[in-house]
Amino acid sequence: MQGLPLKTVLVSICLGAAVASAARQQQAAVDCPSRDRLGLLPAPVDVRFAPLSSIAPGLRPGEVPYANSERTPPFQTGRKALPHLRSRIHLAGRPAIRRDQRVAGEAQLQRLARELSANAAGRSLQFEGWPTRSALGEDTWTWARYRVDASSPWIWLGADVLQDSEDAGDEPHFHLPVQYDTASDSDHHLIFDDFLDFDDLDSKPVFGDIIWVDQDGGNSVLSAWNNPDLRPLYAQCAPAAARRFGIELPQPALFNDAPVSFVANVSGDRVEWLTDFDVAPAMPPSIGAEIRPVQVTSWLPDFQRFYRDAVSVISGDSDALFPISGTSMRFTRKSSAQVDHHLEYLNDFLEETYRK
Repeated sequence: MQGLPLKTVLVSICLGAAVASAARQQQAAVDCPSRDRLGLLPAPVDVRFAPLSSIAPGLRPGEVPYANSERTPPFQTGRKALPHLRSRIHLAGRPAIRRDQRVAGEAQLQRLARELSANAAGRSLQFEGWPTRSALGEDTWTWARYRVDASSPWIWLGADVLQDSEDAGDEPHFHLPVQYDTASDSDHHLIFDDFLDFDDLDSKPVFGDIIWVDQDGGNSVLSAWNNPDLRPLYAQCAPAAARRFGIELPQPALFNDAPVSFVANVSGDRVEWLTDFDVAPAMPPSIGAEIRPVQVTSWLPDFQRFYRDAVSVISGDSDALFPISGTSMRFTRKSSAQVDHHLEYLNDFLEETYRK
C-alpha cells in the first residue's frame, strides 16, 4: 500500500476487518448442533389435554444449576435423591406442600376465578399450576392454564387477566404466562439479546423460561425450558417456526426429581385439589430467641475426638456413616445453589446421630 493516502489505508483495513467478522459469523451460523442438543422436541407435542409437566425437561444429567435470573429453578415438592442413594434413601410417596403455601395458592385461584367468571358464565373452572419460588425468595405459585372440565381443552391464562382486579395487598406475587412474538424487535430483544444490551443491568434475557409453540397462543409445543447457554445457538439454528412464538413461564415443580403440575377445581369460594399431595407444616412467621438454662453441665470424656471427627465428616474430608440406616456417603456438595447438593442428607445424618 506504499504511496496510498493514509485515509485510504485505514478504510481498507476497516473493510477487511468487517468482511472477516461477517465471514466468521456466517461460519458460526452454519456450525449448528443436532435438533435434540438444541433442545427441540422430536415432534410437536399437543398439550391441549396433557399436563405441561409432560414436556418439562426436569433435571438433565450433568446440567449445572443456573442463577434464578437465568432460569427460574423448579420448586422441590418431594425428596431429591442422588442416583447412588436411591435404593437406600426413602422417597416421599406424594408431593408435599406447606400449609401456608396451599392457603396462598387457594386465595390466588379464587382471585383468578373471579376475574374469569364472566367469560365462564359462572361455571366452575379448573386450573393447572405448580408451586414456585420467586426471584425475591417468596414461595408462591405459577398458574398456567384453565378449562371448564376434564373433557375441555386447556386455555392459556394471560398477564392481562388481572388488569382490572382489585389490589392484591400483601398477597405474594404469582406468575402468569407472558406471550412473545419474536417478529417484534422488542420481543426478540427480551428473549435473545445479551444482558449487556439491556438498559438495566439487573435485566436478563428470558430465554430459559420460554415454551416455544407453533402459533400465537398455540397448544403445539416445539421446545420448552431450554438450557440458557443455548440462547445464541437457538437464535441462529432453530427452525424459524420454533423460535417465533414463545410463552414465558417458570418451569414445573419437581417431585422426586420428576416434573409435576397440580390441578385444582374452583367453584365459587370452594377450592378442590384434584392432584393428591401431603400438607406439610406451615413456616413459622418468626423465630424469637429463647433463653433456657444450661443444658450441658459436663463434657463427655472423648468429646474432643468426637468433635474433631464430626468436623471432618461435615466438611467433607471423610465419609459419614449413618448410625441408624447404615448409609455411607461423603458430603462434598454443600451449596444450596447446586441442584444435586448434599444438605438434605447432611441434615438426615445429624438427625440420626443425635437420635442415637
